[in-house]
Amino acid sequence: MVLAGAAIVLGGCADHDRAADRSGPPAARPPAPRSPLTEDPRAFPPLTAAQAVRIARRVALVRAGRSTVVEGAPGTPFTRTAFTAQVVLKGRLPRRFVVRVIGGRLGNQQVDPIIAPFVPGQRYILFFGPDGPAGPTIVAQARYAVSDAGLVTPALTGIPPLAADSARPARVAAGQRLDDVLRAIRRYVHHHSQRAS
Repeated sequence: MVLAGAAIVLGGCADHDRAADRSGPPAARPPAPRSPLTEDPRAFPPLTAAQAVRIARRVALVRAGRSTVVEGAPGTPFTRTAFTAQVVLKGRLPRRFVVRVIGGRLGNQQVDPIIAPFVPGQRYILFFGPDGPAGPTIVAQARYAVSDAGLVTPALTGIPPLAADSARPARVAAGQRLDDVLRAIRRYVHHHSQRAS
């Protein structure tokens, strides 16, 4: 199955002109093709949890810490958010790590973030790609918040939640129980890692 439009938010910007011949003026670049995805990066369609698990290198239940805005490239604000990994469901993550995404306010420069800011103290189930300059990159189209009552929103899609005490499907009410969601993701990761080997 091909996943179209999967965006992993990277924490740096490439300098495409470095490879150009510096002996003459830089060549004019052709305009980038226009599409809803390049006009507004937040327009990427959301991924199901199943799609996100398959493309992510790491999946974890994390708690967000403080966010700060730094200059990631000259004049470009990046928001760095500290996280504490509570349960790693796929791959490996250090207990404490930082995710850096473009966006934020730095002096007079305001860049709209590509993903909604994280709330300090809030728990999330997040999906991560390869490491970037500051830490793991994040799969922007899949993000699940965990309430203080232990309910996960939005509802998990593509992976049916399982009752934590059995292999039965969990009952879905206003939110899905965290234990049910973690069990379902673990089972899905295990099942798909066996199919890949």
